[in-house]
Amino acid sequence: MNILCPTDFSPNSEIAINYAIELSNKAKAKLHIITSFVLPSSAGSFRSLDRHVHDYLNDDLKEFINKVKSNITSGISPEYDALEGAPSTVISSYARHHDIDLIIMGTKGSSSIKNLVIGSTTQKVINQTLVPVLAIPTGTEWHDKSKGQMLLCLDSHGIGNMKSIKFLTELKDILHKNVNVLHVSTQNDQIELSPDTGKLSGIVDNVFDVTGDDVVLEIKNFAKEKATDMIVMIARKHNFWQSIFQESYTEGELFASTLPLLVLPE
Repeated sequence: MNILCPTDFSPNSEIAINYAIELSNKAKAKLHIITSFVLPSSAGSFRSLDRHVHDYLNDDLKEFINKVKSNITSGISPEYDALEGAPSTVISSYARHHDIDLIIMGTKGSSSIKNLVIGSTTQKVINQTLVPVLAIPTGTEWHDKSKGQMLLCLDSHGIGNMKSIKFLTELKDILHKNVNVLHVSTQNDQIELSPDTGKLSGIVDNVFDVTGDDVVLEIKNFAKEKATDMIVMIARKHNFWQSIFQESYTEGELFASTLPLLVLPE
């Protein structure tokens, strides 16, 4: 497994890197740590500046990795690089060209969807990549305990991407977690789910259905009640008008949750 963890050297990204190290140790995975930079357009005639910035940031990455190197117990040395370009574009491109299986990113948690940060790098990466993204909110700590639960939140469209299902299965085995499925029934979205049917047969331990109009609130309350360690959601692709006028549940949960949020490609 290859795990990519971008950093901008902020406290949020350091929390994500610590989480990524622990997961890579558990999975015996190779860790890739990158950062990105954008030169001002006025510097176009001074391309040597590109190399100077790259070398400077690479030195910073090397210094940072040396600080956390003792925590890497997988026996696999991490790769690192500083790359020029917009962060979301660099991350998506790197993931595509280095066979990345999981992207782990830090994000600012929020107690209210009203504080949603539209256009965040994490959300842009989710929209651009076909790789699972694990968003780590501020204050998250690694919990390596067997009693924790992974909560897969599904709407009436379910999950049909076999690569996403395979990744979820692998992650379940790595973390030794139960996978609960939760569906929040609203007036416009009522279905019946069973752990013994569909493509999740043999993966899901329990299926729950609750009723409520505030989907995000129901997810948060259920996760707290069931000692959930990680929330899993599907990155639905909305059309242009929907993306403007209707906030997606995945996007809302990303900034409202204080738990790690795994977003799987649809």
